[in-house]
Amino acid sequence: MLSLISYIFQLALTAAAPIYRGFLSDTDCRWCSLSQSCDDRTMQEQGLEPLTIGNILVKKTRFDSVGSYLSMSDQFYNDYDYSYDAEQYELLKAEGI
Repeated sequence: MLSLISYIFQLALTAAAPIYRGFLSDTDCRWCSLSQSCDDRTMQEQGLEPLTIGNILVKKTRFDSVGSYLSMSDQFYNDYDYSYDAEQYELLKAEGI
């Protein structure tokens, strides 16, 4: 549950650094830089090219905000439209995970 407040501290600390206050960079924090540097999605997964068979649209990078939490309670809050590999999902279900 600390993920809820970790972004606040991370953004506040990096925004306070002189480099990110406009002296050497045109951004005010490093979140966009980090998110884009860790983006390993293909052009199709990003939605920049038409999807071919077997590929899915992945809306978020791996290094992005928390989209959901693993919990059986309060499913109302997990209203994010998830993208997943159907073949891998079926394998996980078959193995009881």
